[in-house]
Formats: sequence, structure tokens, C-alpha cells
Amino acid sequence: MLRLRDDPRWTRLNDVSTPCPCCGRRFEGLPALGTSAPAAWSGPVAPEPNAAVLEGRRPLLTEDFCLVGDGQFIRCVLALPLIGGEGAALEFGVWSSLSQSNFDLYVETMDGLAQASLGPWFGWFGNDLVGFPSARSLKCHVRPQNAQRPLIELEPTEHSLAVAQRDGITFDRALEIVSLCGLDLRPHLTAH
Repeated sequence: MLRLRDDPRWTRLNDVSTPCPCCGRRFEGLPALGTSAPAAWSGPVAPEPNAAVLEGRRPLLTEDFCLVGDGQFIRCVLALPLIGGEGAALEFGVWSSLSQSNFDLYVETMDGLAQASLGPWFGWFGNDLVGFPSARSLKCHVRPQNAQRPLIELEPTEHSLAVAQRDGITFDRALEIVSLCGLDLRPHLTAH
């Protein structure tokens, strides 16, 4: 199996000293992709400060919390490992629902450094992602981390997103997904 570090495109993508000949930008690995809100949110996507969640009003969208209807969501990270990447992954900022009690505990500890000892918590995946069939409402486990957004681990199913997280994706598939999100890195990687 080809190791990603042996792929000249990966080397070029991680070379911050060389600007892209097409756009002049400098890249360091794959960009993290994100969703601005859970799919259940229909309000404006300009988030309020996180401290607004302490007010308990609904509907509400902050950088890391969403209260909509009778649901509560937190922003998390979904990582799709790159095959042969030795820990490299394509990451998405996504949302998961939590029970009211787990949501309240997460909010209470948001400024602390002991969140990694919390969870895992059951949740429902809160987004659809470009390049995959509808993933909303896939079962997942939310794993809080200290001083970082929680990780999402999808329950093992045959859904292509769960398979991608379990088995990994190729570098070419990652580039395709990034391109579908509006940033085609492929010309940068093939330019000499």
C-alpha cells in the first residue's frame, strides 16, 4: 500500500514555503470543512457568542451550541482517516444532538479542563455532508476532549459515511470532497 507521505501531491500540499501557482495561497494539509449549523436550524447562520447559551433561550445558535425546537446540539469534529496517512484525516466540523442532561453537563464544564473524562454520550448526527447520502440522524457517540471540540464516532453501519470513518478514504476521494465544497486543490497539486 502506498503511504501518503510518498505521494508527491501530499508533499506539495504540506509545503507551506511554496505558493499555489494558480491562486497564490499557501496550504498546509487538507483544510477542515465545516457546517455552520445543524440541519434542524433554519434561522440566521451568524452565531452569537457561546456565553449566550447560559441564557437558555430558544432558538439559539452560537459557535458551539444550538438550541432549536426541543433539541440541543453541540459542534463536534468528524474525522475520516486517510488510507496510508499514518494519522492524517479529512476533518469536518459537524453537529450532534445530546440529551438535555448531557448537554447541560457539557455547558457547565465548557471552560474547564476535565471534559475528556465525560462521555462518551449517545447522539444523533445532525448534518448531511456533501459527497455522501443523507447522514442526518445516524446514531453516533460524542467523545468530549479537553480544550478541543468533541469527536464524533458514528455507529458502525453500511452507510457510506460510517464506512469512510471506519475504513478510511483515499487521498483522491478526500480531494474530490474538498472540491465539492468549493475548493479544488487538484490544480495546485499537479502544477510544477
